[in-house]
This record gives sequence, structure tokens and C-alpha cells, in this order.
Amino acid sequence: MKKRIDTLVTQPFKDFISPINEIGETGQLGGFLLLNAIFISLLLSNIPLNGEGYIGFWDKPVSSFLPNVSTKNIINEGLMVVFFFLIGLEIKKELIQGELQTLKQATLPLLAALGSVLMPMMIFMIFNINTPTAKGWAIPTTTDIAFSLGVLTFMGSKVSLKLKIFLIALAIIDDLFAVLTITFFYSNTLNWLYLGITLTGIAGIWLLNKVNTKYIYCYIVIGLVIWWSLPKAGIHPTVAGIITALSIPINQLMNFEHAMQKSVNYLIVPLFALANVAVPIDFEGWEIFQQPHMLGIMFGLLLGKPLGILLATWLGVRLGIAHLPEKVKWPQILGIGVIAGTSFTMSIFITELSLGDVVLKNMAKMAVLLTSAGASIIGLIILAKSEALSHLADFSFRKLVKNNL
Repeated sequence: MKKRIDTLVTQPFKDFISPINEIGETGQLGGFLLLNAIFISLLLSNIPLNGEGYIGFWDKPVSSFLPNVSTKNIINEGLMVVFFFLIGLEIKKELIQGELQTLKQATLPLLAALGSVLMPMMIFMIFNINTPTAKGWAIPTTTDIAFSLGVLTFMGSKVSLKLKIFLIALAIIDDLFAVLTITFFYSNTLNWLYLGITLTGIAGIWLLNKVNTKYIYCYIVIGLVIWWSLPKAGIHPTVAGIITALSIPINQLMNFEHAMQKSVNYLIVPLFALANVAVPIDFEGWEIFQQPHMLGIMFGLLLGKPLGILLATWLGVRLGIAHLPEKVKWPQILGIGVIAGTSFTMSIFITELSLGDVVLKNMAKMAVLLTSAGASIIGLIILAKSEALSHLADFSFRKLVKNNL
């Protein structure tokens, strides 16, 4: 009787929590939470009676003692350091144990990443050269790892592991480019005193690595010093996350990565979305889509990404310096290229750094969101039809050769 009562009490809870556990195991929970955060933020931002209050909440000072520090500042310059720390761990893991550990393995995703960065940048500048929004050239150059992999999970086993690994390596190199861009193009004038403190901290981390220190808190303490000194040196504080992550000894890296993933994917990134997608949708007519930075972002992500990835990888294979993964066809590379246009966290982050006007920022964020949704759908369609496209391409090629003969 007692067992039956316990079952009646606990079964509804198990029925509720079981699907969440299943989604978590497939890696889709982070994407699910992010999409919900985006939806909630857009909804609350556009409620007639409360929209302005919700948007203003994120920009309010956290206290009278810190008049220049808002909730958004804490998220973007504090919590996002942890996000960049995880990115740094993923970069280091791929460089030491993954697909980027040898030049032979890294060549194809490296070429793809170059095309993925350069082509969208060129397209953006075509629309924005000599305009106030030209500084946003890096917005369409990034690929969101969590979003793009989340999209791929809808294909299940139809997408090979090698194709997923290719996308991961490509996105990680994209992130590395984004970090370098933030460091060198979106930082303020350097203060040499604080830069000296930062470099001393980096030297300290190097020394800890050299003597093989196992006390991880030593790395964290020095990482905090670097985080404190970087903005005073004129460099965005999130770079501290990358520097600290790259210093973590490889034998501790996996433990750190597992510990950080849930906090980043389930808390920090959704919070970032709530704070930074607080966008009032009050644009009239189609004029919004005539803005140069909107066009640059949309065409850069939706056209520039796949075109750059496809051309760069084709050129590498054609020259014999790279090879397609086994059983991977060109239509699949095209599909991955389109899905690489799903960009969120880095693009929104760079939008905040590069565009000063609030209206321009809001337009750019809407362009990123709309294009990422479109890229996800189109990319999935191409991957789903990749076999048919491969047969069609082979047939067309054979027919062309036959007619010429």
C-alpha cells in the first residue's frame, strides 16, 4: 500500500522530468532553453504596458554604490567570461586531442573557417563601406556551436559523425577568429600599466603550467586578476576567459569542461539572451530591410557563409592540400555551410561592442535572429535532400561529359 502511494506521488514528477533528462542527454536542452529565452525576451519587450520597463531593467544600475554597473554589464562582462572560458577549453581540446591536433586534420576545417569569415565580411562591407555601421563587419562572421549542432540533431543518424566533427572544428576556429577580432578591433586604447599586470598574470599562469601545478584554484585566482586588469588595459574582459582556459593542464581540462557546460548552456547563455534580445519590434514596413547593416548581416550569414565554406573547401580539395571526410559529398558541405549561418551568441556580443546606436543594435539583432532561423530551415532541407542532389550532380556531370565527347 505504501509503495503504491509513493508511486502515485512520485510518478507525475518522473513523467515530467523524464523528457527533460532525455533532451539533456541528446544535447538539445541548451538549445531549447536558449530558444525559450529569446522568445520570452522578445515577448516581454513588446508588451505595450511593460515593454519599456523590461528593457530598462537590464540597463538599470545594480545599486547606488555602482552607478555605472548594470545587470547587462554583469552578464556581458562578468558571466560571459565563463562562456569564453568554455570556448577556450574547447579550442584547447581540439588543438591537443581533437580534429585540429595535426595540420593534415586541421586543413579542411581551417580553409572552411577562412571562407566562413572572409566571404561574409566582404559581403557586409559591400553594403556598408563608408557608412557609420561599417564597424560591424565582424557580426556575420561567426557560427554558434550550440545552435548549429542543435539544428543537426534534428537529422539524427542521417548526418554522419564526421560531418558533425567538421562543423564543430569549423565553428571552433570561427570562435577563435571572433576572439582575436574582439581583442584587436573592438578594444579601447591600451593602458600600458595594466597591460603589464595582465602580461605578468599570463606569465604566472605559464609558470604554473611549467611546474605542473595541480591546484586549479591557483589558475582561477590569476585568471581573476587578468579579468580585472584587462578592461583597465583597454581589452575586453571576456578575453580573460580564453587566456585562463588555454592555460589549464590537459589532464584537468576534461573535468573542467564537463563542469562548465551545464552552467554555461543552461544558465549563462539563456541569461545573455534575456538581457541582449530585449528588442522592441516597432519597425514600420519593409524599410528596415533596406538598412545597409541589415542587408550586410542577412546576406553575409545566409549567402556568404555557405558560399565561402564551399569555395574554400573546394579549392583546398582541388589543389590537393585537403580531403573531404569519408562518404561526405559536396551537397552535404553546402548544407553544413548554410547551417553555419545560424549565429547568435558571438554575433549579438559583437553587435553590442561594434554598434553604438541602440536602434542600429536592435535592427542588427533582429537580422541575426531572422537569418539564423532561415539558415537552420534551409540547411536542414539541403541535408535531407543531399543524396538526391548528389545523384543529380553526378548525372548532370556525366551528361555534360558525354555531350562534349
